Amino acid sequence: MKVSAKPIFGRDETAAGSRLQIEPTPLPSRGGAVLVLALLLALISPVSAQWVTVDPTFPTGSGPNAFVRTVAVQPDGQILVGGTFTNISGSLRPYIARLGTNGVVDAGFLTQLSAEATRVQPLLDGRILISGSFSNVNGVACPGLARLQADGTLDSSFVPPSGLSASGSVAVLAASNGQVWVTGTFTSLGGLPRNRVARLLPDGTVDPSFQSPFAATNTVALVALQADGKPLISGSFTNLPGASVTNLVRLNLDGSVDASFVARLAPGERVIRGLLMPDGRLVAAVAPYADFGMASAIPHLVRLGLDGSLDPTFNVTFEAPGFPWSSTVYALALQPDGRILVSGTFLRVNGVSRGKLARLAPDGTLDFCFDVAMGGEWTPLAVAPGLDGSVVVGGSFSGLQGQSHPYLLRLLPPAGCAQGVIEMAVPAVQFREDALRAIIPVVRHGGADLEQSFAFTTRDGSAHAGADYEATSGTVRFARGDRSQLISIPIYSDGVAEGPETFEVQLTQANDGSALGALTNVVVTLTDAPAGTAGAPDTNFVVQLDGAVQAILPLSDGRIVVAGTFTNVNGQFSPNLVRLRADGTLELGFLHSRPLDGDVRSVAMDSAGRLLMAGYFQHVDGLWRPGLARFGSDGTLDNTFAPFDAAPTNAYGGVTLEAVTVLADGGIVCSATVPGAGYDSYDVLLKLSAAGVVDSAFTNRVPPEVEARPLLAAPDGDFFLFGLGFGSTLSRLHSDGTLNLDFVPPADRQSTYYNGDLNLLPDGRVTVAGLASAYYGLISAGPLWRLNPDGSLDAGFNVSNSVASFGLQSADAISTAPDGRVLVAGAFSTGSSSVWTLRRLNADGSPDWSFDPGTGVTVAPTSGYPSVNALAALPGGGWLAGGEFGSYNGFNQRYLVKVLPESLVQPHTFAFAVTNVSLLETNTVLTFEIRRRGDASVPASVTVFTQDGTATAGTDYLPLNTNLTFAAGEWSKTVSVAVLDDAVVEATEQFSLRLTNATGGFSLGQPSTVTISIQNNDAGIEFIQDQFSAVEEDAFALVVVRWSGALSNNLQAQVRIVPITGSSNDLGVSSLWVRYGTGTSYSTNALCIPVNDDAQHESTRQFRLELSGSSNLSIGPRSNALLVLNDGDFTTTPARGVAGVVEAIANAPAGGVYLVGDFSSVHGVPRSRVARLLPDGELDTSFTPREGPDADVTAVAVQADGKVLIAGAFASVAGTPRAGLARLNADGSVDPSFDPGLGVRNTNGTAFVRVLLPQGDGSVWVGGAFTHINNRYGRHLAKLLTNGLADTTFTSPFRAATLVPWPPSPTRDTSALYSLVKQPEGQLVAGGAFNISVGNFISTQVSVARLSQTGVVDSSSTNTMRTIDVAYSLAMTAEGKILVGGAYTTNWLAVWRLGTNGTTDTTFRIRNAPSVSAYSSEVRQLLVQPDGRILFSAAIYVLGSGKPGWAAGNLDHVIVGRVLADGSWDSSFAPLTCALPLLQETGPFWFNSPTFIRSLGPELIVPSVALARQADGVLVLAGAFDSINGEPRRRLARVDPNGSLRGRLLLELNAGTPLRLSLPAEVEFPYVLETSPDLTHWSGWLKDDYPWWPVELWLTPSDPARFFRARPAP
Repeated sequence: MKVSAKPIFGRDETAAGSRLQIEPTPLPSRGGAVLVLALLLALISPVSAQWVTVDPTFPTGSGPNAFVRTVAVQPDGQILVGGTFTNISGSLRPYIARLGTNGVVDAGFLTQLSAEATRVQPLLDGRILISGSFSNVNGVACPGLARLQADGTLDSSFVPPSGLSASGSVAVLAASNGQVWVTGTFTSLGGLPRNRVARLLPDGTVDPSFQSPFAATNTVALVALQADGKPLISGSFTNLPGASVTNLVRLNLDGSVDASFVARLAPGERVIRGLLMPDGRLVAAVAPYADFGMASAIPHLVRLGLDGSLDPTFNVTFEAPGFPWSSTVYALALQPDGRILVSGTFLRVNGVSRGKLARLAPDGTLDFCFDVAMGGEWTPLAVAPGLDGSVVVGGSFSGLQGQSHPYLLRLLPPAGCAQGVIEMAVPAVQFREDALRAIIPVVRHGGADLEQSFAFTTRDGSAHAGADYEATSGTVRFARGDRSQLISIPIYSDGVAEGPETFEVQLTQANDGSALGALTNVVVTLTDAPAGTAGAPDTNFVVQLDGAVQAILPLSDGRIVVAGTFTNVNGQFSPNLVRLRADGTLELGFLHSRPLDGDVRSVAMDSAGRLLMAGYFQHVDGLWRPGLARFGSDGTLDNTFAPFDAAPTNAYGGVTLEAVTVLADGGIVCSATVPGAGYDSYDVLLKLSAAGVVDSAFTNRVPPEVEARPLLAAPDGDFFLFGLGFGSTLSRLHSDGTLNLDFVPPADRQSTYYNGDLNLLPDGRVTVAGLASAYYGLISAGPLWRLNPDGSLDAGFNVSNSVASFGLQSADAISTAPDGRVLVAGAFSTGSSSVWTLRRLNADGSPDWSFDPGTGVTVAPTSGYPSVNALAALPGGGWLAGGEFGSYNGFNQRYLVKVLPESLVQPHTFAFAVTNVSLLETNTVLTFEIRRRGDASVPASVTVFTQDGTATAGTDYLPLNTNLTFAAGEWSKTVSVAVLDDAVVEATEQFSLRLTNATGGFSLGQPSTVTISIQNNDAGIEFIQDQFSAVEEDAFALVVVRWSGALSNNLQAQVRIVPITGSSNDLGVSSLWVRYGTGTSYSTNALCIPVNDDAQHESTRQFRLELSGSSNLSIGPRSNALLVLNDGDFTTTPARGVAGVVEAIANAPAGGVYLVGDFSSVHGVPRSRVARLLPDGELDTSFTPREGPDADVTAVAVQADGKVLIAGAFASVAGTPRAGLARLNADGSVDPSFDPGLGVRNTNGTAFVRVLLPQGDGSVWVGGAFTHINNRYGRHLAKLLTNGLADTTFTSPFRAATLVPWPPSPTRDTSALYSLVKQPEGQLVAGGAFNISVGNFISTQVSVARLSQTGVVDSSSTNTMRTIDVAYSLAMTAEGKILVGGAYTTNWLAVWRLGTNGTTDTTFRIRNAPSVSAYSSEVRQLLVQPDGRILFSAAIYVLGSGKPGWAAGNLDHVIVGRVLADGSWDSSFAPLTCALPLLQETGPFWFNSPTFIRSLGPELIVPSVALARQADGVLVLAGAFDSINGEPRRRLARVDPNGSLRGRLLLELNAGTPLRLSLPAEVEFPYVLETSPDLTHWSGWLKDDYPWWPVELWLTPSDPARFFRARPAP
């Protein structure tokens, strides 16, 4: 059998002689059809069929880092780009750049703008004219306009006049004679009055011979510049001097209006883009009420002659379905061959799909070979044709065709449009036999500008025509621009289990100049359809609506028309009326630009495939169409059909319609409400011809007033109506309006529920849904009945059993199948309340238990009750239900849902309604629903039981084992399981609820097991260890607790301290509160318990630590811990060293050093955070800062006059308010003449100061992490005058970056200044990690920079030092070179040397340094000795200590060493290893928090080791260490120039002389001398508990001592 493929929307076109469009038919939502459907959707825009491809080589590298707004190609092929970018492919190019034809950034074109360039125009002499929102070019002021030399340098011979703005509103065009035309918002330029437009001479001065004709209130923009120099200007204006013009004008060279040019634009239209053609005609994008770049309606292209007249042969239309108000044309460009490039926001050009970029022939017709199929995911702001036919595109996009090309790409010249090769898209497809149709995709390569066709036929395999599918052959046509078409083959579902069967579809002939490709056959596999239960929602049919559905019209080809109150479908603006494909996806070709001003009530299709829409609306797409409109098959409004445009109106408006239907004779019957006088109206029944003319003869035959809701056409030409006017609420009329007297409905089936529904069966019977009325004598009848063809009651249909079983109360919508079964949407009683759902009745009206609606429909988001307004049976099986509801059968899809038939759902099974449940551990009862699917007319049962997992029955939940019996008609039951709470901190536990022992012919479906996860809701706390130790002289004890379980910010616990052998006077507190930290994910908190230090020697003391918590907190097994407090004092001598930590050190003018930090005493003498030592290391008691600062001090420096500058976290010093900065006199008192006011603060976090650099004039440079000093903005660096006020001549170049934690972390997001040196010529070199302003752009991740005394950055010396994360330390050599020490992960000694200009000094390199095992390191300090050798301190981080809270390396120790001037290791200096045990405890912590210590990142900047070198070469070390090279040193040590640690016991033994013992003052511990006769057996000989004074003893030990050694006393 040879048939033609079925036309769409009833289009009556034969396969042989006219175009036939074949589109997807209904596909099932399961099985292999899903794969085929996905393939079909992909074929809408197949990559293999692109005519224009992206050049993968352009640009080289990563491309721009932000928008490209303008593109131009120079005569030599090089490409100029401008926009908001600052970088292209890693090269710094702020806002403008030039690329070679190969896409490489031009290294010699180094123009730097302060803001974006919006237009670049290459000039014939090689120079470049630019305009934009910049204020300067290469540092020279040029607001909005500049001219560049060919190499990008500023053309100093062109000086723009004053009065131009850098707002970006300046538009420019350069004439061939060097003059420049400008438009903008100015009213004067260069001191001359010029409203909105001016002409500049080649040197930039205003041309006095040109006078602007515009007023200051006009808005104007340059459109084009003719070859004779005359400008075309568009804008908002009407009358100009000497002429009456509207919105577009041509000016003479003197500024007068050229009266020979009169633009014939439509009223209100303006030109938003223009392109001058070689013949002088203007191609213009025009739109109503445009605001230059934006329009209030979709623009279109016109062509104007030399006199302004419109060319009627040239009109290009654009469409942007759903987005009319934001549509615009961004760019027009002319290719060398005369074709026109246009970009914008459109999605169609002349009715053909084009994704925002298109090319036109010179006559305005669409170039079908130029198609990039880009869609809506990109925004092409600028286009420029290349010399070779390519197109450069700039804009806002990330790439195209699967290639990453952010913001800039090049399209290669189109190829493949010559012949057209047609072939199958795939070699094989698979469908289930209940899919009704097999859809075969066919693609065309090339030939896009031609109309071509192909022939096809089917051929048997194991599937046979007539039994398994319908033998089909025919011809399908490709229209111009088409790339794909579809062949549709009907297939049959026979209900027989027979396994997969196949047949073939073969391409037999290519016509119209096309050729067949290699793939001409496709194998179609048909699989069996499963059996099951109806009523489940199709969860693959996903349609997202934002409003109710009023009407549904399935089409024979599987597509669906849906109407309602919605405005958005699947994220696409598509108001009120849409057409969906069979899978629920939206047809973008069937969209409307504006929402209706009233509801849609009914839709119908005429024999020509046109769609009729009836409702309460008055306008359609902005046109007057009261109540009724008609659309073509492509969704366009039929402007020839306007039957009620001239109908009367009143205060309520025009005609409205309740229903519409199309009769067999083509006539259109509608139920209308016609306006009367005032507010009156009357209901009428009308018949229209296909042209929309009212049939007056029909009107004369029907009653003058008829109220009809449903209208139903019959195949014989009659129609049914449900309403009032004919003496019965249900009537049957002939097509001429006369009553069919052979149809007499029973008097006891009249209804007052006029919004009922009607269905017509194939045998002529009518199913009626309504509500029986007491007025007609019957109030007990159900809301559903069936009539015979003559109107009599069908006695074989009785719904009384359904009323009793289902609780059927009302029927809002019905759908009757050919076998007589009726699907009903309505209200059903549950006894105590009503539910809205779907139910199905058998052909005799009894309940159909094989249809399971589950939970039914739920309340709509915007209404108080759910409703189903429309039900429609689908050609492929199943139904669509539309209305106002929130979900159906547990499927949360609003307003529209697809309901599956028997062939597409599960077999008879028991299953849970949910899969997994997760809940917090509370005393909760969970309810689970068990559903059965299948034949519910018989009883069945299933067993439900619980099973342990990690949760235990009886402890975590109550066990369950029960048998559920389902009665006939019962679809679901529930069981309850109790979950138990406890007070135990534990991991998430699980148990399961399972089904077993299904009976009654049922099996177990999925899910048959539910996993219940019980999430712990208890939080716990305990000590991390049983014992903690502390030393009294440290002034604090560190204790750490660990959190666990369900942590939240309201958790807190108390640590109570109970003396055992100690006293409450030993500690500063008797209890502490610890709170779980806000925003932290760390599981530990460290507490500092204050310890009272004294000079009294005491034995070890013990305290018991007891934890107690709030009600929501459980105390873990380690609820108590022991605190052991040791004493470092001796019986007659004070404790040596520092009690606390030292954070910074500075040389004192008279020798000795200043110490600052967070300490309470030095050598046992109270000193609060500031102290001065004498040259011999003893405390200088003449320096007495009284109680000192009230918080820790982080920096110190000494002025030339001996006064001391300090900085830190303090608020006062010795009771004098000083916010983080102070100056002390030489005796330690506060200098009142130095007051920094509000001090330092940081709006991005906690402020700190690390740098103090005094100047000879008494001023000081202050550096660190802050945003303000004394409320004056200055990020990270400021200069203070000698009185402490900010020096306003300095402006910090540092810019905002990521929040800096306190103390700061040395990761890349740290922003702070850590070091500063001053070069001999006065320039400053800063080190740290920061963002910095260089010229007019911001450079990021800079670690070293040089700046002037006023804050101007030397861009030639800015060094990002990518190999250094942070520059912690800087030092200057005698030659002025800069040493840089920083953080590095591959070389533990990270030191570089820079030349005086910032370049890397390659003659300096760390050599021969010993190997150190380290995760990472930080060179914290560098000191240059007079001989050029370099001392350093390096903080070493290691892995694997397992400390709570650490994510990476832990700060373990500090190495102090020395290298030679060239970086070679200095082996003459013995390196010092300073242990930091305080930092190796369970930390991390900061010393300044009395109760709660915040967990920070792994690389803290905590005090470690600070260095100072005295004049005698002795090196002073201070910090947080407590031993050096294994010998005890409490935070303070002195080292000889060779690296020897002072304070070692020196024993000298010379022949014939007594033993000589040398004991320097630095010895800080008791010692014992031991003797041995053989170096094996040692015995104590002399012990000294008071080693605090320098001594030299001559000792004569007795025999048999021969060998001696000194060791610390135990």
